[in-house]
Amino acid sequence: MQRIVKYLLKPIIIVLCCAGPVLGQVNFTATADRQKIGMDGTIQIEYTIENAADVQQFTPPTYKNFVVIDGPTYVSSTILLNGKITPSKSFIYILQPKSVGTFVLLPATAKVNGKTISSNALTIEILSAPSAHNKYQFRGNSSSDQMNLYSDYILKRGEDLQDKIRKNLFIKVDVDKTSCFEGEPVVATYKLYTRLKSESKIVKRPSFNGFSVFDMVNPESETPSAEKWNGKEYNVYLIRKAQLFPLQSGSLELDPAEVENKISFLKAEYALQRSAESLSNLIQSFVEDDAGKDGIQVERVNISSNPLVVKVKPLPEVNKPEGYDGAVGKFDISAKLDKSKVAANDIATLAVTVKGAGNFGVINAPSITWPHSFETYEPSVKENFFRTVSPMQGSKTFQFTFMPKQSGVFGIPPIVISYFDPQSNKYRTVQTDSTSISVIEPANQKSNSQNKILTLEGKEKFDLKINRVWVLTTSAIMLIALGIILYWQLRRKPEIIAKKQPEVVEQTRPAEDITEISISPLFEARLYLVQQNNRSFYSELRKSLWEFLDDKFKLPESRINRDDLAQLFRQNGLDELTLEQFHLLIHQCDIALYTPDNKFNDMQSAYDLAEEFIENVNSKLKNPYS
Repeated sequence: MQRIVKYLLKPIIIVLCCAGPVLGQVNFTATADRQKIGMDGTIQIEYTIENAADVQQFTPPTYKNFVVIDGPTYVSSTILLNGKITPSKSFIYILQPKSVGTFVLLPATAKVNGKTISSNALTIEILSAPSAHNKYQFRGNSSSDQMNLYSDYILKRGEDLQDKIRKNLFIKVDVDKTSCFEGEPVVATYKLYTRLKSESKIVKRPSFNGFSVFDMVNPESETPSAEKWNGKEYNVYLIRKAQLFPLQSGSLELDPAEVENKISFLKAEYALQRSAESLSNLIQSFVEDDAGKDGIQVERVNISSNPLVVKVKPLPEVNKPEGYDGAVGKFDISAKLDKSKVAANDIATLAVTVKGAGNFGVINAPSITWPHSFETYEPSVKENFFRTVSPMQGSKTFQFTFMPKQSGVFGIPPIVISYFDPQSNKYRTVQTDSTSISVIEPANQKSNSQNKILTLEGKEKFDLKINRVWVLTTSAIMLIALGIILYWQLRRKPEIIAKKQPEVVEQTRPAEDITEISISPLFEARLYLVQQNNRSFYSELRKSLWEFLDDKFKLPESRINRDDLAQLFRQNGLDELTLEQFHLLIHQCDIALYTPDNKFNDMQSAYDLAEEFIENVNSKLKNPYS
């Protein structure tokens, strides 16, 4: 009976492991923010590559019928979707058409993981009519009730055109401070001021090298305003408003913004010929483009803001707290357990919340001194920021999940963070209260082996707890496989059955070939995957990965941290990518198991990544210099 089960096990494993679909493919898509634009409009093209661990090369198509006025802008992000952490890389272009017609943008290409892939093509229709909604366009001075502005519409004979434009159309940059500490925010506001009839488009957005940037408002949602500057009234359009957190000390320059303008002037000669009309009627016809070509002079001018320098002071070294990570502002910290009593081998959560105002981006998960008998997991992070105020206000919560292994009453010491207060020019340290948790013996402690789907004990039970379809399918496979194996055994070795001579068996098929079967470390996780048993799958996958590493490296009994594991990988010739695969898998399991109110259905992708990780480790250990 034992031999039959051993022979049956391998084909059944193969059939079951081939059951799931293959996911996690690299996606390469091209999108446009609109399909139709006017000749005066612009269009944003975005190329997005998802599920790519490494993009070695990106090649856009040739934009024969367009002018590239901005780009490429590179954006890298990580998306959590259906329990799967997906890396995403985008390349963004802003294009302006050269001519009217319908044009096809050919696919872009990229080299990903050593292979060349292509995006989809895009079809764009260019109309002769002006764009009704050009989000990169400004129109100035179109209200007929602003007569105090209209005198600048008229170009007088002998008037210096460039001087007239310079005085009545410009970009102004305002900052709330020109000197600050590292990590202290500077609010930068870029505005277009105009007293002319102009159509303006941003051709170069300001870049902020050396800063961490958080936009405070969306310029598209802002309506034009009227402001006075040097005693004159201007129509004002917001280009950008952002909080800039300096990442280094020194003199950091804010790059200029550049705007392309099409400016229309009403000729004085035309106004004199129409002297019988009132000035308001003349201006109204000009504003509505009814003055005719003879009465209008058009100028195209590019203008830029002046560069601006912010002096960033280094943070003082005197009295800098140990473990300080760069937080600047004002913060407080609190901690809360989700339960005061927990059973051993059960899950509990400690939420650590940092509240306040400042550069939240540099605040990482605080260090916690856990009891030695606690198994801990990488925390999840929840952010809630108000970016419209400066310094940025809000909170950052770290959810630490842990599992006590022994009963007793355990204390968690105060959790400490430090920050620099630029108002007082001093470092400050805040901490939580100490907390304690009571760990009791589990009510009904059962061996994990009782929860296994597959058992080979006593009477060699084979119990697969799956739905009816899988029961029927698996049963049929088992019967067919059993019949084939028995038939093959009887045909090939009749003398073994008739005479029962073990020495012949040893000659024909060594005993170790029958008893030694290599089972994948992920065998039980695969069975839970077939069952679509979400929680059991992630729990078993997490346990199997740690057991696999323990089997390979004989991990120490004490809890091993990320740095220790990185050193262990390097000592055994494993690269950084393999280490990141492991951390990504553990993180995905933790999110699936311990994040409330989340449903994760992408188990197949996690399983595929785990198989790839195990294969990478095995291959590297066999040939460490490959």
